[in-house]
Amino acid sequence: MAGPDQWGGVDGLEMSEELAFHGTDYIIGVSVNEGQTLVVDVEQKDDGSRWHGEFSSNYIEEVTTKTGNFKKFAKFVTMLTDSLKQTNESVFADLLTYSDLEMLRSRQTRKGAPAAQPSKANNKRYLILTYQVQYDRVHYPLPLTFVDEPPAHALKATIRRLRAELDRARAGGGTPGGRAGELGELRRQVAELKAQAR
Repeated sequence: MAGPDQWGGVDGLEMSEELAFHGTDYIIGVSVNEGQTLVVDVEQKDDGSRWHGEFSSNYIEEVTTKTGNFKKFAKFVTMLTDSLKQTNESVFADLLTYSDLEMLRSRQTRKGAPAAQPSKANNKRYLILTYQVQYDRVHYPLPLTFVDEPPAHALKATIRRLRAELDRARAGGGTPGGRAGELGELRRQVAELKAQAR
């Protein structure tokens, strides 16, 4: 993982964390390319569903300005990575659906007002970075679009991850405590993803 560059940027940053949100396990990947674009990829671990978003430094700074708590791009990226690594108590992340977000908005704007009905088949997710200090709490939403057909490199990365999990399960000395079902499920997922990658 690269650190801040000489101008305070975060070019070349790449990180991945496994986190659980609302009882579901996800793999969150964050990277910053040389053009100062933040790339966020989210994979639901149990079924491989994916969401993706790319955010320019200008977009991030506009979002932070609208919240009333401006952050420069590099500072925002640092806050996001800290929240995903859970290394700073002042920042944390959450992953919400469209209806989750609408419910929160309605609570904040009009206590008890009914939430807007989600548009049909809205499968977006929102990675919410929250910055909390003593008397303030600021939410920075990052919209992520559902990826119907993941690119081959993403499927191959998932296959590598599942193979590594399978190897760890095998190295654990068989299948104590009902691990046989989990091992079979990992094998099935690897085979399914191989078929999709072809």
